[in-house]
Amino acid sequence: MRKSWAGIAAAVLLGVTATSATAAEQQPQRIIGGGPIQITQAPWQVGLLLTDANFTFRDSSIRGRFFCGGSIVDATHIVTAAHCMFPAEGYEAQPEDIEVLVGATRLGNGLTVPDEGTRIPVASIQRDQRFVDGGNYAHDYTVLTLAQPIQFSDRAQPIQLATPEEQVLYRTNGQSAFVSGWGSTIPYPADFQGDPPSDRPTDLKQVGVDIVDDATCSSIYSSAGLDFTEEVCAGDRVNGGRDACQGDSGGPLVTLSDNVPILIGIVSFGGGCGDARAPGVYAEVVAQRAFLKADAGPAIRNIARPTLTGTPRVGETLTCNPGTWTSAPTFTYRFARVGGGTLSGPGGAPTYVPVDADAGTQVICEVAGTNAAGTRTVQTTAVTIAARPQAPTPPPTPTPQPPSTPGPDRAAPRITSLTMTSIFRPTTTGSSPFATASAVTRRGGRLSFRLSEAARVQLTITRLANAVGPKSRCGFARTKASDLKRVALQTRSLAAGRNTLTVSGRVNGRPLPRGRYAVRLHARDAAGNLASPRTVTFTVC
Repeated sequence: MRKSWAGIAAAVLLGVTATSATAAEQQPQRIIGGGPIQITQAPWQVGLLLTDANFTFRDSSIRGRFFCGGSIVDATHIVTAAHCMFPAEGYEAQPEDIEVLVGATRLGNGLTVPDEGTRIPVASIQRDQRFVDGGNYAHDYTVLTLAQPIQFSDRAQPIQLATPEEQVLYRTNGQSAFVSGWGSTIPYPADFQGDPPSDRPTDLKQVGVDIVDDATCSSIYSSAGLDFTEEVCAGDRVNGGRDACQGDSGGPLVTLSDNVPILIGIVSFGGGCGDARAPGVYAEVVAQRAFLKADAGPAIRNIARPTLTGTPRVGETLTCNPGTWTSAPTFTYRFARVGGGTLSGPGGAPTYVPVDADAGTQVICEVAGTNAAGTRTVQTTAVTIAARPQAPTPPPTPTPQPPSTPGPDRAAPRITSLTMTSIFRPTTTGSSPFATASAVTRRGGRLSFRLSEAARVQLTITRLANAVGPKSRCGFARTKASDLKRVALQTRSLAAGRNTLTVSGRVNGRPLPRGRYAVRLHARDAAGNLASPRTVTFTVC
């Protein structure tokens, strides 16, 4: 019997956009949503059965003897909702009114005689005395003490209570949880009028829900007068259709921490069942952890895995960071190679410097957290150790050599970039420069070249032909052997680098006659090496 508070309909509709279809149309036949499970999938789940038939049930959601869910926290204690202790108006249940059904998947025919599981009487009830029946469901907590201990098996196991460290994570991350029970599978909207619809489920069901942040939930249920320090909300705010409902009250809202199921809430109340506008409200376990299980102890779980930092290389320091744990344990550390081979004993320092034998192997750090609840060991992800970097090889020390006497200079000088400029006009590629006889006589020409080293150069002018063609082309006739004649010779010593020599337009005081000429340049260095000669030609028209 999950209660549906009378003021919820107005609260959820205030400032909230209605969906185009009801939750019943969107998600038919649920706990609300989800599907059937075996008790081995939620072995902490129990059902509460009424044994006293001497009063009349006035709540139409209570049928037969089953009326609420609960969770096993140890062999003799069950946590459930305080409002479950008021099965009829004006009547608070006594220990002899209640039996706890443990290890059952099905409730049985007509919900009156369970066909499986174990029924255990209740010895005492500790209800949070701040809870007010018919009020706003604040402090909705109750602990039942059993008359005999539960025999644990795969069908009956205790669930650990969430710690403050885990509360920070599931509230901050908005992670998923799941709720289970034998409650109604018929969804209905928060603003439904009249008695809520209900059915008679017999199989245990479970559904996943999303945790809703406190600000949103407080706004939705603003008229409930709750400060939400003792509540957590969960449901489906997008599509609806995932929720607890009548008959699921007192049952578990569970999430995983370090792959361990933990109890974070107790089914309390909500607006309708499966309405996207009104997530379910659960009494939060962390708020009353000590009350729900006085000897719960500081449960130890790793909720953020240890890590190795530092450069994974021989000679470098690796540091083992323990990660995040519940309930402030003390830590011991052990480094080891994957596949065997302890590198440092338990209790050692959280640092390790790999040696040459570790090169190419994988190393992990094993962190053991210990407190009054016991010890839990968790490993880091393995890292591969690289070899020690090689020290740079120093250059060899040069061997002193006796001074050597230079041998003879055998390299000939080179003449490069030989061109003739000044009075000669350029012609097409491959043709010789040419000039008029008067211009040659008046100004001469200029040879430009580069000399690779200091040398003595010799310039020779030779006439190749004396019969030339039309002036327009300044061509020449076939060369005859009798036409060849050296007409000038110049000799000069020059330094290395760019150099120039002037070609005179007169020979022996007389102008160069018309004809074709070759200018050849020789060079000889001080060692007597002779350069390959370079030649340019020009024509006097």
